[in-house]
Amino acid sequence: MSVISSTCIGRYGATMSDLSPEQFGMQKRPGAVLAVAILVFVGAIVQFLTALIAIILAIRPGEAQELFSQPVSDWYWVLTAVLSFILGMIYVWIGRGMLAGDPQSWMLVNILAIINVVFALFQLPTGNGWTAFFLNLVILGLNNTGASKRWFQLQ
Repeated sequence: MSVISSTCIGRYGATMSDLSPEQFGMQKRPGAVLAVAILVFVGAIVQFLTALIAIILAIRPGEAQELFSQPVSDWYWVLTAVLSFILGMIYVWIGRGMLAGDPQSWMLVNILAIINVVFALFQLPTGNGWTAFFLNLVILGLNNTGASKRWFQLQ
């Protein structure tokens, strides 16, 4: 057993390396938990794609990219790639914790969704942010259902 999997323990002592609820005689994973975990994994994929695009823009010759009307330093793209990759790895870790029934993952999803709702509110006057606003409200709703709370042993 690796150091990482032995320290990441979900409900009933299930390690992160075995995410099947049947392994320890648990009931089926609630649909709301699975839906939130899928959305978290989709967010991770978006972050990994952002990192890849940033790397491509960083290695392009010249400093003027199409995304900005003025020249942008390659360090901007390198920093964007590194931070997006790290955020993608965090999302993967949270998604695996959701599937394993880790209460810390439940809390992190709620915190991130609330932060995203607040920042989306600031973008609403410009016409942006509606998707993030409603998507994070859906995530909050799904993550706080009775079945989800029972899965994470919060009720």
